[in-house]
Amino acid sequence: MPPAEIVSLLTGQLPEQEDDSISSEGRSEGGLYRVDQYRASKNLRSVWIDPLGRFLTRLRKYTQWGDIAYECEFAGQIGIGNGLVPQRVTISGDDMSMIVRYTDVVSSDDDESSFLLPVPEGISPVSLD
Repeated sequence: MPPAEIVSLLTGQLPEQEDDSISSEGRSEGGLYRVDQYRASKNLRSVWIDPLGRFLTRLRKYTQWGDIAYECEFAGQIGIGNGLVPQRVTISGDDMSMIVRYTDVVSSDDDESSFLLPVPEGISPVSLD
């Protein structure tokens, strides 16, 4: 799994697809909205989105042969800044399973003291809001 994909999953975000030849099909399923994405009529991935909170709850990625490569579930989303972050991320595949739990998740806002490393000489911190 590429590092950018891992980082996206650990933050509850949908990894980006760089291919323009992807088609999508969506439908309601069990109180969630499911979107299946295809490339050349082969299932690429399925995602489940909470339509009320508008956050990702589950992702299933498929291999090129149509088998499940891995599944990822996101739970306990909390608001941080302008977004949502899951407090628990579960990633499971063929012979592995990993659960990441975030505790004491807080927003640092614009507090310069939240930057724990010393600011290098000649550099002024800039908020990226």
